[in-house]
Amino acid sequence: MVCVAMLVISAIIFWWLARPVHQPIQTQPKSQSNQAKATPVSVDQTNKSAPDAYPQQSLKIQSRETAIKAYIENVRRDPRYQWKIPIRFYGKVVDQRDEPVPGATVHFQWNDLSAKGTSEATKESDNQGLFLLDGVQGKFLGVQVNKDGYYTVGGADGIVGFEYANPAENWFYEPDPDNPVVFHLRKKGESQPLTVKSIELNLTGQGATRTIDFPTGKVSPAGGQLQVTVWKPSITNEQINAGKVFPYDWRIQVKINDGGLFEHNDVFAFEAPDTGYASEFDAKLHPTNGASTDVTVNKQFYFYFGEPRKYGRLHLRTDGDRPYVFVDYWFNPTPGSRNLEFDPAKVVKSP
Repeated sequence: MVCVAMLVISAIIFWWLARPVHQPIQTQPKSQSNQAKATPVSVDQTNKSAPDAYPQQSLKIQSRETAIKAYIENVRRDPRYQWKIPIRFYGKVVDQRDEPVPGATVHFQWNDLSAKGTSEATKESDNQGLFLLDGVQGKFLGVQVNKDGYYTVGGADGIVGFEYANPAENWFYEPDPDNPVVFHLRKKGESQPLTVKSIELNLTGQGATRTIDFPTGKVSPAGGQLQVTVWKPSITNEQINAGKVFPYDWRIQVKINDGGLFEHNDVFAFEAPDTGYASEFDAKLHPTNGASTDVTVNKQFYFYFGEPRKYGRLHLRTDGDRPYVFVDYWFNPTPGSRNLEFDPAKVVKSP
């Protein structure tokens, strides 16, 4: 593991030496923006006797450690090595039922040795939802898939990124025609009029409680359908800055009066389930010094209340060292309807 770590560090150093003079790709996900900065070096820095193309390093036939060593050596010999890798990409577009989506528009953009520093292409998925990019060279590829009448799944702006040159990167990709990368689209359905609210609660002390009335968004000590209770220490900014916070205990409890909660991670939370609800969510946490866990609660839930049932979905987030609890929710006031697909033009006005 130490060897691999040292190789990764070395790879980053070589990457920095080959830093950009052209503009980077503008459409890759933010989480991969550093990757796009590695654009071609100027001509006078290159080995003019170097090959015009190199085969991609493969992790299928060698270890990552060996591949990184080869990458570092290739960059040393030819600073433009990274933009001379063949780019081949196999993809497939499916809907929420995993059925092929033909006629989807696929936009590609990649770093290369062109005068601009990037090139683009647009393809369309076939009757089996398949698409292919081939016959180009570069380092990093951004792929965006969309189709009218569908929601897009992906990173920032629905773009997904793939690295072809540097095997140390987490998003290093090796093309495989037998295993195309699957892109999910969701067909748009009939949206419902929903009540939409963003609420900020300021709760301090042990056992502090507030409730939220879903139809109106009114916050009160009691009476609403959503009940939020916290047990948090009183922590000042001075304590945080001085590093005198950890360890500490804190707790948050969320209930739906006369109803239930269903925790989920759905990308498109458009239909509430009819069963599987719990009476409450209760988290007891103990962050320690330097902890990256137990500090924050960030959860999504479906909910229902009343009889006949009324359904909705909510997003709750809070930090143990802060008094604020943020609640965003989408509530369908139509009794019995589990449809939570949202159209901003159909927001229900609060009474």
